[in-house]
Amino acid sequence: MLIKLYYKLFTTAFNGDCTVYDRYKWLERYIPPVNDNHTLLDVGCGNGTTLFLGASKGYKSTGLTWSHDDSNRIQHKINIINPKNDINVVIHDIRNLNELTFDKFNVITCTETIEHIINEKKLIKDLSSCLQDKGLLFITTPNLFFEFNGKDENGPFTKNFEDGNHVVRGYTIGYLENILKKNDIVVIKTFYITGPFSKFLLKLSRKLKNIFYKPFFIILSIFFYRLDRMFFNNNDSNYSIGIIAQKIEN
Repeated sequence: MLIKLYYKLFTTAFNGDCTVYDRYKWLERYIPPVNDNHTLLDVGCGNGTTLFLGASKGYKSTGLTWSHDDSNRIQHKINIINPKNDINVVIHDIRNLNELTFDKFNVITCTETIEHIINEKKLIKDLSSCLQDKGLLFITTPNLFFEFNGKDENGPFTKNFEDGNHVVRGYTIGYLENILKKNDIVVIKTFYITGPFSKFLLKLSRKLKNIFYKPFFIILSIFFYRLDRMFFNNNDSNYSIGIIAQKIEN
């Protein structure tokens, strides 16, 4: 019981990065709950945060990752806190979503992933092909106009190779909305996520990496998230942009 509680508290909504918590709360707020056989695909599933969230809302969740280590870690969590067989992890190169043989999904999430891919137009085209008609797409990515203090932490604005880091500094809502529209996906609502309080906490957490500080940063993540919601909610200078869109087949 204690191990199960530990995993629920420390390795799903929280994983040491308070900006993941911001995006978790955004998805928790807007992914609709279901009672029947709906499916969710998380493209670039990281530590599995969205997979467990999707399962809690009634979806059969599938996560894609390139990392065997991440897959093993998520599977370990599944065995402890969600052995109901409604979460599945697949090792797959997300640059080749067109090679997937799954049925189309009701919901697709793609958080802080597209900025790692050179051919973002192909990725969005592939996301559309994996999404059912009337299905929902949730995307977050760094805000191109976020003001970094000092050295740009994402390195060069653009790179012509993929090494797991950002290949672009970020995107604008308008640019992504135009690509989505060309692929039969209509933007429903847009957001600016992760304000300066959470961003400051992220920098601090990267300096103080000792596991001893983890409970401390979890408490601060919740507190700073609330401060950002209070003072910088949907501010166009926030760190990330968020898009909720719907597939509308012609």
